[in-house]
This record gives sequence, structure tokens and C-alpha cells, in this order.
Amino acid sequence: MTLNSNKLQIQPSNIKIKAINEFFNINDHYWSQDVWRSDNLPEGIDRINEKNRTINFEVFLETSLKNEIKFYLANRVINKSFATSSVFSGIRHSVSRLSKFIQEKYPTLKSFIDIPKESFILNYRTYLINSTNLKVYYPSKNDSNGKYYIRNSYLFTVYNNLYDFYLDYYDDRDEFERDIWRAERLNIDYVKTNSSTKLDFTCIPIVYRPLVKRYIWLRVVNQQSLSFSWAVAYLVRFLNVFFDFILREYPHWKDLKELNRKDIEKFLKHLSTLKEKNYSGKIISNKTKIHTITTLSRFLEDIQLYEWDEAPERNVNRLIFLEDKPKNKKSLPQDIKYVPDNIWEQIMENIDGLDKEYSFILLILEASGFRISDVLGLKIDCLFKDNDQKWWLIGDQRKVKYKDHKVPISDDIARIINIQIAITKEKSNSQNNPDNFLFVRISGIRKGKPVPSQAVQNVINKFMKKYSITEKDGKIHRFKAHSLRHRYGVNLINNGMNLVHVQKLMAHASPEMTLVYAQIHDNTLRDQYFKAKNLGAVRLDTQGKIIKADFVLQAEENGLELEWIRHNFDSIRMDHGICVKSPKVNCDFLEQTLEPPCIANNCRSFHVDRTFSDYYKVQIEKLENDIEIYNRTGKERSLQFAVNKRDHYKKILKGIEQNGGIFGTSKEIREYNKNESK
Repeated sequence: MTLNSNKLQIQPSNIKIKAINEFFNINDHYWSQDVWRSDNLPEGIDRINEKNRTINFEVFLETSLKNEIKFYLANRVINKSFATSSVFSGIRHSVSRLSKFIQEKYPTLKSFIDIPKESFILNYRTYLINSTNLKVYYPSKNDSNGKYYIRNSYLFTVYNNLYDFYLDYYDDRDEFERDIWRAERLNIDYVKTNSSTKLDFTCIPIVYRPLVKRYIWLRVVNQQSLSFSWAVAYLVRFLNVFFDFILREYPHWKDLKELNRKDIEKFLKHLSTLKEKNYSGKIISNKTKIHTITTLSRFLEDIQLYEWDEAPERNVNRLIFLEDKPKNKKSLPQDIKYVPDNIWEQIMENIDGLDKEYSFILLILEASGFRISDVLGLKIDCLFKDNDQKWWLIGDQRKVKYKDHKVPISDDIARIINIQIAITKEKSNSQNNPDNFLFVRISGIRKGKPVPSQAVQNVINKFMKKYSITEKDGKIHRFKAHSLRHRYGVNLINNGMNLVHVQKLMAHASPEMTLVYAQIHDNTLRDQYFKAKNLGAVRLDTQGKIIKADFVLQAEENGLELEWIRHNFDSIRMDHGICVKSPKVNCDFLEQTLEPPCIANNCRSFHVDRTFSDYYKVQIEKLENDIEIYNRTGKERSLQFAVNKRDHYKKILKGIEQNGGIFGTSKEIREYNKNESK
């Protein structure tokens, strides 16, 4: 290995070079040819519609370089990581451009990893700008978060993939010694739905790289106290910012022993000027600053606790203070983004315009409350039917480490999942789906892995834009998968499920998040309250006649403020209706045993709207059953009582289901008399 500025450069080993040469000897002669033709592909390789397409490798003057790119492409095609059609279309043009550049700039280059990637790309970009009219980079908008990023042209993709492949292929060191760790080689649990599954330490200055690698290995592999996803963030978003700063300020340092408070203050000032790594040019958010400072504090605290030689001599409590973290705006219940009914209705109206696989994922997200990584991580055997013939969805909740968590689902959702199970079983096998994922990629670079979560969000956001699925203000709804989990929680609360059951059903590790849904529920109740007076709400006059209710008027005549009703809505809401009697006035019927006394005594402070329809339907059904029994047994008195009660309930139900046509009571009946007012 040779030292190269900030990186360790791997050199091709004779063993690996020999393996490449043997590949061409033992495989079909087709792959060893310097010109590949699309019309005479080897047996077992997918054919393409276009004929007479060729890829010419003769332009690579060095045999070793030529063999590297042929070996790479041949393996990708044989393993179905690349589609044959893509090799003979876009990749073919990229190979041609790349070969001309190498011939001009590096005619004696023997391996793609002999030149550091950054240096090669810089020269390649300059060459393309000066010698072609092609775009080498462009701003691209991420459909998921709406942010802009600078993306390299596809012309760089082939080179990047080649370099990364051989940097890994030629590296014979143990995983810890490597500069790029692969999650699948670490024997740890990791989210397979993420697009990238590697830890790249080349972003850390080489002088500090052994320290950071040692720390990440301890947390991720040995202790497993840090998830692989967070380890990636530690490297590329937080720790690298600090170590780049230290290297620039103190290029002679080999450790952090001399780190003091003034250095931290300088770093905090530097942090406040950093910009987002995208096209927006915005200063990093307070949330990113907080994560950076928190990560750095934990890192320094840990290496001091472990008494590592590189640790600062000053205690971390004297280096980083709590006040160093900027104040982050506290999230309020109204800040929780959940998919409201009006958006979901628009989605359902246009769901046929979404690819079947993605529509299934979307429907399961909404019906289960699972996180997107857990839905995409579902296995083929994720359905279960209990003794009552009810369906359950079973899947792991990785974030809280719950195995085989199950939630009830409808027959319709079970039918959708069964369709996807049949599709997946038909096209997958032990080679292309060894882990039996329900939503799996059976070919391409992600062969055997689930659909990536980022792809799901991008596809659905394009769907939102295509079908103009808009918010109330007319803006296109920006979809985030987690908003469907919030929708699930809010709906459970709105439908009357208690907090303990919601917490269990959603696999919340603590009740805090569940309580947020309850607060959202309170706001929903307020909205529903304002609608109540327009939903055919009714009340009873002194003779028990069903009359149309004016909720605002009822509040006024009872001496109540509307805000008080909003705030105490749960307290005044009963099973059979709402009591709007002022708390300053005693209830005359509270101690009576009649069920329910509000109806039996025609209380004018009693209000019923359509939200109570189900209650009255159930009660009427029960009374019908009682009437049948009383008729059969000859219990005349009970029969008459049940008939009167049923008829009364039917009048109430009919009243609240009508939209108008029932008029109010007279002024003298609505208002309190002199004694009542006192």
C-alpha cells in the first residue's frame, strides 16, 4: 500500500489479478473477446431487442485495464446485477468516453485504482468540459424532501463503480483495517432498505482515521450500542466536520490531547457558518448543529471513559457545555405531519395510476402503522389468520427491537398482501431472494434486497405531482412515509382506543409519542365540534319532542364560553350525547336512576349530533331483541317500556340523520327563568 495525501491507496495483488485472468480462461470465450456483440450473447444471458450493438474494449491499450473493465461488466451481467440492455446502451457510451480520456491522459494506466479517485475525476471533468458539449453535472431536485443537490453526469457513474469495486476487490485486509466497511460483512443487524450499506472512513483525515475506526467498531460491532445507519451519519455528517476543522487548525496534531475550550469555541463559530451539502446554499439547521455537538460530546466523553491515549486531557465537561447547543424549536402536536382524510381521499381516487407494487406498499403503510423500513422488511410469511378467522400482519419493529410484532388488518389489506406474496413467490428463489422478503429486487445491484425506502418516497411524490394531489392551500402534497404512521395513530385515538392499547399496537417504547396523538385528537375534536351544529344536531324540548339544535345558542343560554366547551369537550361528552349545562348550575337529574336521565327527563341542556349515530343504532338493536323476548314471555309491562324507549331512540336517530327541517324551540323554553339564572 502507498500513502496518498488523505487516503490509503490499495495496490492490486497478484492473487486477485490471477483470479481475473482465470475467469476468462474457465468461462465462455465470449467474455474474453475485445469486442462484445449483442447478437451472439452466451447461453443463459438475457437477450435484448436491439441488434448489432457492440462494446469495443480495444481502445484500452493496457491489457490489465482492459481485463478489469471486462471482468467487472461480465460479472455484473452474469449475476444479473446489470441488465444486458443497460450494458449495451448507456454503459457502452460511458465506456467509450472513459477509454478516450484514459488513452489521452493516462496511456500507461494499469489499474483503475492506481490514480486517486478525486484526482482522476477532477481531470476527467476538465477533459469533458473542454472536449465535449456534454453536461458534467447538474442541479437535481430530490422528490422526497424538495431539496436540490449537485449531481454528476452519468458519464462518471461507470468510473465510480469501477473504482469502488476494485478498491474493495483488491483489499485483502481484515474488515477493521479497511477504509470502507460493508454492513453485510460485519455480522450485525442493519436496515437493508437503505440505499447504501457501507461505512466510508475516507471522509476522516488519515491521521485520525484509526481512532474513529476503533470507536465505530466498538459501538457498532462489539457493543452494538450504535445502529449502522447512525454510524453513517456520525462519519459523513458530524465527526468528519470536526476532524477536518482540527486538521486545518492544527496540522501537526496526532491526537486530541491538547484540545481545550478555546478550540471548541472556534469550532462552534465555524459550525455556525457551514452550509448544507446541497444546491440550496442555506446554513445548516439548528437540528444538524445540535446533532453535531451531541455526537462530538459523546465521542470525547467515551474515549475519555475508555482511557484511550488519544483522548483530551481536559474533562469533556470543561470542553463542551450544555449552552453550546442552539435552542431548537420544540415540536408541538400541530407540527406532527400526518396524512389527513382529504389527502388520503385524493390518493384513493388516483391509486390506479400508481405502480401496483408501490400502491401495495402505500396501502399497507396506511393500514398497519408500520414504519416504512418495517413494511419493506416484511417477509413472505407475514400473514396470520387466528381462530376467529381474523387477519393479522406480523413483522419486526427494528427501531424498538420488537420481534414478530402483529397488528390486525382488514380482509381487503390481507387480500392485497396475498396477491403480493403470490407475485414474489413466482419470481423469486433462494438465489435472488435468500431472505424471503415480500418486496424484493430480484435483479440489479440490489438483487436479494428489499425495495429501498428512498425509491418508494420518490415514486410516490412523483405520483402526487402527476395527479395534482394538493393540500387545502393548493400546494402539492409532499409525501413522507412516516406521516402515514402518524395518520394511523391519530385515527386510533379518534376512534376511541385508549392510550395504552395504542402504545402497544404501534410498538411505542414510551408513552410520550402516543400522548402527542392524543393532543392531536383534542384539536380534531375542536374541529368536529364546530361542524356539529351543521350535522343535523338535535335536542329535546320540555315535552320530549325532537327539535333542531343550535350548539352556539345552547352554550350562550347556559352561560358557557365556546372556548370552555372546546377545552372540556371530553368531560362533557357522554355515551349518548353532550351536556352543555353550565358547571355553576346543579343538574336536577344527576341522582336519578332512570337510564339515561337526560333523555327521560327531556333535559334542554342535552345535545345530540351525528357522531352519536352508532350509539343509538346499537341501543335500538338491543331494544328490538328485548322486545322480541318480552313478546315471547308475555312480560307486558317490560314490553311497553322497551317499545316506548325504542320509539324515542328512533326519533332521535331520525332527527340527527336529517339535514334540516326540524326547527327550534320558543324563547321562553330556551331561556332560564329568574330563579334558574341565579
